[in-house]
Formats: sequence, C-alpha cells, structure tokens
Amino acid sequence: MKLGQNYITNEEILQNVLIYEYDINKAGLSLLKEYSDLSKETLKSLDSMNKIDRNVAIGKLMQSDSKYKKFIEGNIKETIKEFLDVNEISMTNIISIKRDAVFTTKKCDTLKLNKNISFKLVDIYSSYYRFEQLSKIQVEFYYSTSEKDFVIKGLGKNYKENNNLFLEELIKLIKILEKLDKNNRCRILIDFRKKYCEKLFPKEMYRELNTENKFRICYKDHQFLCNSFDDLSLINGMYNYTFFIVPIIKNFT
Repeated sequence: MKLGQNYITNEEILQNVLIYEYDINKAGLSLLKEYSDLSKETLKSLDSMNKIDRNVAIGKLMQSDSKYKKFIEGNIKETIKEFLDVNEISMTNIISIKRDAVFTTKKCDTLKLNKNISFKLVDIYSSYYRFEQLSKIQVEFYYSTSEKDFVIKGLGKNYKENNNLFLEELIKLIKILEKLDKNNRCRILIDFRKKYCEKLFPKEMYRELNTENKFRICYKDHQFLCNSFDDLSLINGMYNYTFFIVPIIKNFT
C-alpha cells in the first residue's frame, strides 16, 4: 500500500458510518525511543514532561541536530504503514491520514506495535463531509460522537477563534438536513440558497470560510480581501457559495 504522510479519500459525504481516529501515542517521543541514539536519561526526562513542554523540548532537539528530525519524520510513514498492515486496513477503509493520525472505518484491535510505539483511539465520528477548495485544499467535517459536534480539518488549528458565522450556520444546516427526507431537504436548501444569494443574511455570513477568514470586496474592476467592511453590496460571497453551498445542494438533493 503506497501512502504518503497525508492522504484524503475521494468520498465527499459519508453518513451513519463509524470513523475511528487513531494517533501514534506520544509520537515524537515514541519514535525517538525506537530509532534515535538519545541516552536513557534524556528519554526519561522527556517522558516525565507534560505534552506542551515535551513538544517544545523535542522541537529544540530537532533544531539543534537535523538527525533527530529524520528519526521522527523519516519513520512516521513506515510506522503508519505497519499499523495499517497489522490491522489489515485496506484503501477502502481509509478516510484520511494526517501525519501521525489515521482516520479509518475499520475498528483496530492491534494498537501496540512494539515496546516503544503504540497507537491510541482519539475519537469516533459518525458522519463526514469533504469540501474541495482552490488549489485542491480540502476542508473536512467530522461529526464527533464524544463532543456531539463537528470537528473541522483544513481551516487551521484556531478556526474556532475566528467565530465564522457562515461556518456556524453551515453546521446548523447540515445537522438539520441529516434528519429530513428529500422533499424537506430541497425546501430548506432552496430557502437557504435564496437568502444567501440575495444577501438577506447578516454581513458576517459572507466572510470567506478559509484560513484567511476575510471579506472579498469587488469595487469597479478590482477585487481585494479585508478584515472589516461595511457595505454589504460590495462584498462578493461567491467563494462560500461555490465551495460549500453548491456541494451541499448536490449531495443532499
């Protein structure tokens, strides 16, 4: 099975399917234990630190000597491959691979690979939505059965701090659509599309849902992005419409 450190399925939507997220437990430290020449004392010291301090210490270690970066980065791919092989996970079972994390529809029984490296179950998700944006950037929605809400991948780690209104409304919309039959979904989507295109939503609904999190302004023959703008008539909302609303309409009707 040929997979890189990052992989995403071609599926755009999965519902009522359990998706398991497995991560390498203490990935950096575990790989250093298995492959590096660090002393037992140094490894023990790293092991005793909390997660944040340990990650900082390992980061400094990799900066001070590139071989330690190779011990970690160079062995993640093989470790993931071994985990997939030992649990007999096929390509059809894989939703995504993100560095040291595997999202799969198959529940795995073998989590410990050797004395130093083991995987842990991080979360279980019950639905999945994938939105492809410009430059093949993927935004993924995973519905967490533990948090009872969507976890978003592809908008950066701090996406919640942006308080993007369009994201909030999109999540509400998906939750509603999942519970309705086709006729009622069509009714809801027609109303949502009409309100969005006619700019009947609050201005913040038209902030682009990406890592920039800005308004796109069209003025005369020019376009530019900005953090704040008052004139709703000049805000271009086509980004959210093209990359989120259209796929939702396609997949729910």
